[in-house]
This record gives sequence, C-alpha cells and structure tokens, in this order.
Amino acid sequence: MNTCTIVGFPGNDALIAAGAKKLYSLAGFDVRVREGHLEEANLLVILRGSIPRDYDYNRYKAIHVYSYVCPQDESYESFRGHAGVTVISTCRSYIHPSLRAPNNYNTKNIISYPPVFPEMWFTRIESLDLRKPFIHIGHFKGGHARVISEDEHQLGFLAYMSIVKADVYGRFWESIIPDEMCKGELKQEDVKGIYCQYKYALGIMYDYQRVCSFSGRFFEAPLAGCLLLTEALPGELPAPPGVFLVDYIKPSNIMYELHNHKKAKVLQQKAYEFWSNETLQLSALLGLDDEPRSQLLVL
Repeated sequence: MNTCTIVGFPGNDALIAAGAKKLYSLAGFDVRVREGHLEEANLLVILRGSIPRDYDYNRYKAIHVYSYVCPQDESYESFRGHAGVTVISTCRSYIHPSLRAPNNYNTKNIISYPPVFPEMWFTRIESLDLRKPFIHIGHFKGGHARVISEDEHQLGFLAYMSIVKADVYGRFWESIIPDEMCKGELKQEDVKGIYCQYKYALGIMYDYQRVCSFSGRFFEAPLAGCLLLTEALPGELPAPPGVFLVDYIKPSNIMYELHNHKKAKVLQQKAYEFWSNETLQLSALLGLDDEPRSQLLVL
C-alpha cells in the first residue's frame, strides 16, 4: 500500500488535517498525521507554514503543499525542481514564485479550497427560536501581550462585538472585552455543537490573510445553520454559502440577512452540497484514484 505523511503545525491545522487524512485514505493511502516533523512515505503532504530546509525531499515520489494561510516563504526553495510537487492554494499570490507554473515546469498549481468533508462537521438543526444571537470563536489576535492592533478592521470588529454583545470563546480576551462576553475556551470537538446554539457567527482575519483568507468558520458555521459575517473572502474562489462580507470599519452600518429556522436548514443543505462538490473537484484535479463522495443528506 502507498504511504502518506501529513505534516502541519501542532493544533493549528487539526481541521484541515482531518479532511486531508480522509481524502488520501479514500484514495488508498496508508495515512499518518505528524505535527512538526517528517517521516518516510511515498507522498508528503504539507499543511501551511515553513518546512525544514535541509531535508532530502527527493526521497518522496510526490509532494502536495496546501497553502491557505499566508504567502509561502523562502523555505519552499528547498524542493524547487522536484519532479512531483503540486501546490494547492486559495490564491496564486500565496504560491512561492519558485513553485509557480509555468515558471517551474515541474510544478503543478491548483487553486482550490483544502479538502472539507461536510459529514464530519454536520449536525442536526434544532429550533432557531432557542438560539442566541452572536458568537465569535477564536483567540484574541494580540496574543499573550493583549496588544490591541491598530488595524482598522480589528478595531471595528472589537467595537461591533461590543455593540451586539457577542459571546466570545477563546484565549487572551480578558481585559479586552467585558467579562460577561468571555465564555472561555472550547475543545475542537465541541465547536459544531456550539455554532448550533447561535444565529450569527463573527469572523476576523489577520491583516496578512485578507488577500485570500481561509478559516474553518467558512464551513463549520454554515454546516450548523449559522450565518458567518466576516471582513474577508477568498479572492480567487467562490464564496461559500452562508458567508457574508461586512465592513467592520463602519460597524454601525453592518447589514445582514434575517435568519430563521427554514433558512437555516436551506443554508445547511447548500453548504453541504458546496463543500462536497469542492472536495470532489479537488480530488479529480489531484488525480486521486478513488474520488471521495459525500452522500448528500435530505434535511
């Protein structure tokens, strides 16, 4: 059996790693997920971030690189010229110049979302009448130092969260927002159950992500029937169902669609179909033998 090693950053890539593991497992690979180190395999799959520069990448028959957080850095020069490199990115500008086709004729570029299997994040929708209005799940982007950025979008985002009194889950929010808004941390397995308790989710990106942003919120919230409001969308890809672009710089002018139970169920179905189709297309573009198929649910 062909072997596949998936490597990413500890914790940060858990959502994408789960989808990637299923994608390559369905294609017949014996898949191992590793955090921060490489090991022998036929196929190496790299999830964002820098990579070791002094590693012999020629020992792999093929390398798949998923670039979906920020532009690749110079470490990707390490496998320039490798005969089997495929870069899957949310936009062309995130692909390091040395790996862009046709600049590098040994490299294949695919503009696509990372693999998402909606059945992994789907949950049944209960009555929307019982849902709370707004939620944000994510760590404060000022980190341990709790330094408020001068970025206008983030300043507007903080103002809007206070206006709507959103429930906020994540670290480092103490002293940034009122105590009653801080709801603590969540385990990843609890996220989809939490989104099901709210009508609207609020998203914010780091400034370097806004060109071609991607976040787990793009599929986690809509698959729970929760509308996502965010200041950035993936520039070269179709916007997922249930993701609305808003201007946090003018928080008082933010408008969004009124949400009810019927619309939530329709949104969930559209999101399920969208992510199923996107992942099927990615599988075909990668030339994987057995296409992963999500059986669409009748909701």
